[in-house]
Amino acid sequence: MNKQDLIMHLSESVELTQAKAALALDSILRAMSGALLEGKPVRLAGFGTFFVGTRAARPGRNPATGQKIRIPERRALRFRAGKILRNSLNGPWNGQG
Repeated sequence: MNKQDLIMHLSESVELTQAKAALALDSILRAMSGALLEGKPVRLAGFGTFFVGTRAARPGRNPATGQKIRIPERRALRFRAGKILRNSLNGPWNGQG
């Protein structure tokens, strides 16, 4: 599914024009991006949480020269699926009986 697919689904499910659905989706994505850039998690109940994590510095190797390098620490986007989404992905055989 891509952005255009989401716009089409939103347009059909809440009876908006595609232009208004695109504006709504863009607004939601800007709000989510803004919160993440500020370091705030974005929690969507039943779906999951997007948050900014840290990827530790580590040794690496330049593939062109083979020279050892140090890859610096950096921020990375993470996603943790919510319980409802996890359970729906795994079906009724989720190991609880």
